[in-house]
Amino acid sequence: MASVNAIVQEVSEQVGDTELERITKEQVLILINAAARDLISYGLVIGITDNTSLSAGSGSLIIVPASFVYIHDIWGGASFQTWIPHSHWSFQIVSSAPNILFDSEQQDVSSGTVQLNGHARPSASYALGAGTIDVGFEAFIRVRTVSYSAQQLAQISEGAAAANLEGISTKSMQESNELLQTLGAQAHFRPQHYSRAVPLR
Repeated sequence: MASVNAIVQEVSEQVGDTELERITKEQVLILINAAARDLISYGLVIGITDNTSLSAGSGSLIIVPASFVYIHDIWGGASFQTWIPHSHWSFQIVSSAPNILFDSEQQDVSSGTVQLNGHARPSASYALGAGTIDVGFEAFIRVRTVSYSAQQLAQISEGAAAANLEGISTKSMQESNELLQTLGAQAHFRPQHYSRAVPLR
């Protein structure tokens, strides 16, 4: 797990501005978040699990936790050992929020708590300080941010320095594209083939 501050420092070293005199840490942070948005645009997600209680008085209806953009499995019963078939639940919009509606005869949610398995989007709003990069995406974020930072510095440089930075930017972009392909091939970072997209997310 890499901290945002560590990524900032590594990027500054790669582009030859270790003292952050020509590109500030705030500017690098903007580029880190731009790299994170590239992950989202490519459709990469992060596997998550959440135990969610039925809302009081809602019967068989629960609000989908805010982090979920896909849900692929729901488990109920004691210790969440009973898989709830997809035919026994569906999405329903209530007061502009996505909810899960369970079959009224579904007994596996009678305890009031179910376990949701699905995916969230990577963060695209990292902050300096104690922030950490989403696990698995550190290398991509680092290399893509190096490319963006080198390109930005090349625009305010001249001669050999500008050419060197352009070379760093091009090489880093190619490497980050290869990392993106590798990440995209991993099941953990892609929705399951039977995942259901959460409405309005």
